[in-house]
Amino acid sequence: RFSVKKPVPRLGVDETPMKQVTKFYQFWNRFESWRDFSKFDEFKDGDIENARDRMEKRWMMRQNEIQNSKRKKKEYERIRTLVERAMASDPRIAREKEAERLEKERKKRERQEKREAEERARREAEEALRREEEERIRVEKEKANLERAERQQTKKNFKRQFRFLKRCCEAATALVGEEPEGLALGLIVLQDWFNAAEDVEPLVSNFAEPGEKPGDGEGYVEPRTEETARKGLDAVMEAIAKVNATRDAEAQKEQELREERLREEQLKAQHAKAKAERSWTADELSFLAKGVRKFPPGSRNRWVMIANFVNTLPDLAEPRSAEDCIAQSKQMASDAEKKKKLGTSQAAFEMHQKKLNKQVDSAEKPPAAPEGGDEWTPEQQSALEAALKEYPASMDKNERWKAIAKAVPGKKKKECVERFKVLRQLLLEKRNGAS
Repeated sequence: RFSVKKPVPRLGVDETPMKQVTKFYQFWNRFESWRDFSKFDEFKDGDIENARDRMEKRWMMRQNEIQNSKRKKKEYERIRTLVERAMASDPRIAREKEAERLEKERKKRERQEKREAEERARREAEEALRREEEERIRVEKEKANLERAERQQTKKNFKRQFRFLKRCCEAATALVGEEPEGLALGLIVLQDWFNAAEDVEPLVSNFAEPGEKPGDGEGYVEPRTEETARKGLDAVMEAIAKVNATRDAEAQKEQELREERLREEQLKAQHAKAKAERSWTADELSFLAKGVRKFPPGSRNRWVMIANFVNTLPDLAEPRSAEDCIAQSKQMASDAEKKKKLGTSQAAFEMHQKKLNKQVDSAEKPPAAPEGGDEWTPEQQSALEAALKEYPASMDKNERWKAIAKAVPGKKKKECVERFKVLRQLLLEKRNGAS
């Protein structure tokens, strides 16, 4: 009856779809009423008309509005309480909440089962990795034990065969009546050189008589005739000679490699020394001093930036590295005399000024310079002056002088720079003389 919005939805029956039920309760939770409570006003129209003044009239109207607002608020609270009780008793809402609860529990169980399955899979994977690692360690251990046993057996067989060889040599020496020169020392060399019984067995077999094989009894047969003894000793001495020759060749090769490495290291040291001893020019020192001031301590990549700044110097013979700049800066700071003469921009400028004076003196002597075509014609001089005006000093230094050199016919960038320095020095001297 008092609803602002029409039509008002109905409560429905037990089989009403949940969407309509929700719409019904949403409507009443947001219910808007046009009901007027003016009949309950404290001050009626007559009272307001009979007010003493305008202020009293407004006060009465305001009191009526406050009371009506409270009544309307109370009415809305009553409706909301009714809606809440209806929702609490509605079996359709109860069924929907129960379905939602069961759905939440189902999803929760699924998440729990998924976590448990992942945990089981993780544990099984870890267990499989652990078993694989244990198996790998066991196999490696067995392999290492087997290799160690093989090495021990090989070493044992080698010692046994070499013991046989020594006994055969002793027996052969006794038959021959003299020991070959270098036999004792050669046996020591063979023992250090050979590392398997297979290397010694052919030497032992040379001491066997024709038709006999070493291996009966202790594994060897001592020579019984002088001819067999000499044959075995000759074979042993030949093996000693081959081993000595091989060792000498390897030693010679190793010595050559050492000498080659030593020569390379000496060349590198000489190159590094020559690079370190390359003297710094006045222009480089001036740029170094400016770079130290331009990039103060704490700057990021300070010495790399200083080295890059120094390398912007035109016609630099070889770029300076950050290490070169650090070493020169330390030398200038530690040596008071060098710091006084070279460590300040004023001193570096004075040295540069002397260099310019020498260039001016050499430029003033002949009108035409020797070798290289340094003579400047009036046309070239005019082109240089025009290019200096056209390309201002605000440009990049390298790009500016390249452009100027292109504008002056027959001249290179270096010649243009030198000509500019000479002219600037002449102009400075002329101004100083006039003053």
